[in-house]
Amino acid sequence: MGWTCITLLQAFLKEKQVLLLLDNFEQVIEAAVMLAELLIACPRLKIVVTSRMGLHVRAEHEFAVPPLSVPTLKQLPDLKALSHYEAVALFIERAQAMKPDFSVTNANARAVAAICAHLDGLPLAIELAAARVKHFSPHTNTMHPNCSYFMSVRCQDTVCQQAQATEIGETGSLGDSRQHGQM
Repeated sequence: MGWTCITLLQAFLKEKQVLLLLDNFEQVIEAAVMLAELLIACPRLKIVVTSRMGLHVRAEHEFAVPPLSVPTLKQLPDLKALSHYEAVALFIERAQAMKPDFSVTNANARAVAAICAHLDGLPLAIELAAARVKHFSPHTNTMHPNCSYFMSVRCQDTVCQQAQATEIGETGSLGDSRQHGQM
């Protein structure tokens, strides 16, 4: 019998209780049919997929990831109020994970707010931009929103603004994870 990757995977997972996490599935969206086959062959398998588009398979549950709140750049709030915007708070958290001494100051507050606004409050884009503070001082012009290095993380297609986490199961047995406090 000729073993394909999918049949080997099915044989391996058939009796196992496994949660399979797949990220950026839009890059291989054609493989959605294989996921459905896996779920049929492996009754204890659960799959969580992140994708910019739906998979269009049976028992799929989509959870849209909305953009985070961003400050208005025309009237920038004080530093304390600025850090309460979801996008800025995420930027600070992720920047501090890369560079523990990072903080929003009067010198960089406008640049941080502009980066978050320019990235439309999209969590993944903000995380990618914040990770770059490891290599650049927040007091330099590299944090300016016109800096293409920081802005290169912005999604170029409108589909990106519809990022979603998708949960699928053969019979719908995964249920709505919002009810279980997940996702």
